[in-house]
Amino acid sequence: MHVPHPTVHKEYNTYMNSVDKFDQIRSVYEINRKSKKWWHHVFFYFIDACITNTFITYS
Repeated sequence: MHVPHPTVHKEYNTYMNSVDKFDQIRSVYEINRKSKKWWHHVFFYFIDACITNTFITYS
């Protein structure tokens, strides 16, 4: 009996390596700023994400 299933697991395994690479690079070169405002943390995360994605794309 053949049960159809989505091919999501193949895509997950394909792109999971990129996510691990992103997290590893971002944790090393993270912009650490102390702030009590929540939006500062979100803003600096997006700056980190932009820089990291640019580095990964360039490499």
